[in-house]
Amino acid sequence: MKVALVSEGTYPYAMGGVSVWCDQLVRGLPDYRWEMVALTVDGSERQVWPSPDNLDRVRSIPLWRPRPVGRGRPGGAFGAAFAEFVGALVTPVPPGSDAAARTRGQFLAALRGLHAYATDGGDLESALLSPAALTAMMDAWRGIRVDEAQGLSLADACDAAWLIAHMLRPLAAEPVRADVVHSSMNGLSTLVGMAAKWRHGTPLVLSEH
Repeated sequence: MKVALVSEGTYPYAMGGVSVWCDQLVRGLPDYRWEMVALTVDGSERQVWPSPDNLDRVRSIPLWRPRPVGRGRPGGAFGAAFAEFVGALVTPVPPGSDAAARTRGQFLAALRGLHAYATDGGDLESALLSPAALTAMMDAWRGIRVDEAQGLSLADACDAAWLIAHMLRPLAAEPVRADVVHSSMNGLSTLVGMAAKWRHGTPLVLSEH
């Protein structure tokens, strides 16, 4: 059995309670093979925990490392997924309502579409920062929040797109190959498991320490 354990800002590059828990989990199951997938800042972090014998690989996915952004216009597949993505983000829905359930489904489908775009050869980060994406974001805001006095400015859209591009980097990384993905926390770490689920059908387990 091979398990891909996912962390964000913790093991094996930092000390603390979550890191202790991750190390105990790996060492406490010596008959399992492990791969550590760590969401990091810029990839310059140094490993501070020695790797147990059953930890085969430590992989870093930097969220904030600068990288060249390609040119060109994103294709239609990106446009459709991104329109669903921003629509789900800006649509106000009452918690627990049928509308909230539909919006969650829309959001998940959009994430899967963005992942598919990236793994089919598209430059996801360039697409998210493209004029087409900024226009779609501003149009979605104006179309849904028409009663608000303050609209979404181009500067606001640029800031939001820049943050989204960094946060969605796990969707553009090569999906892990394992028998199960175990996320040590909710949020961005689960994107690694979702990508593996979509690409390889890998089960995802979430158990915050």
